[in-house]
Amino acid sequence: MVEPPERPLGSCSTQSGRIRISDRLAAVPDFVLDYVLIPELAHLKVAGHPDFHEIVDRYQLAERGRGYLMAIMRLRWMSFSGCPCPFPRIGCTGPWS
Repeated sequence: MVEPPERPLGSCSTQSGRIRISDRLAAVPDFVLDYVLIPELAHLKVAGHPDFHEIVDRYQLAERGRGYLMAIMRLRWMSFSGCPCPFPRIGCTGPWS
């Protein structure tokens, strides 16, 4: 089975300090958007990754944001693969819609 290509939800330029966030996050709750922004801000502060995860995990809703994104990615994968989706109103499109 072929999986859909993953595109980054956020990126940053350490040279310009510019952060870009995917338009796919336009309708997510604020805590999810914060969870995507914090790693980009951490990249601007810490060049290497040893301290990076420590910075991201300081966000008290990090686990919740991570779980939300995991669920959305799973639903998108289900849509791509043609699996029946129990939640058609939150972004799944497929034969069950």
